[in-house]
Amino acid sequence: MTVPPPVEKYDSVPEAEDDIHKRLSSLPESERWLLPSVIDAVLPTWTDALTSFSAHSEVTREESIALSQIRSVYEESEDTLGKRAALLGSGTMSTLDESHVLFIVLFRDLQRKTGDRTNMNPHKLRVLLDDRYTIEEG
Repeated sequence: MTVPPPVEKYDSVPEAEDDIHKRLSSLPESERWLLPSVIDAVLPTWTDALTSFSAHSEVTREESIALSQIRSVYEESEDTLGKRAALLGSGTMSTLDESHVLFIVLFRDLQRKTGDRTNMNPHKLRVLLDDRYTIEEG
């Protein structure tokens, strides 16, 4: 597929979206262009929130937001993770099923790419998913 000639100006966001989506459709992996920047911006905050996180922890409001985001990513990906774990034939760990284990491994891979520490583990994921922590008041 050939890329259309360059455009100098768009009159609206919908027009820009339509045109750019058509142009991007011919390029592999283009939907991931912004993803590395988002990951680099967000993951260190998530890693920091997990640093001293354990059962019955009291977390700050900021940490609770990061933890909530991690949980949302897991919950939104759970079905896909389960299918991919089945495709891989990967296993369980302790009280965690295959989708949990795959999430931990992929999360730790992202942590390695954005910093030098990995701190997601089965205990922290279970505490997070089971809401076994409190949020500081005030």
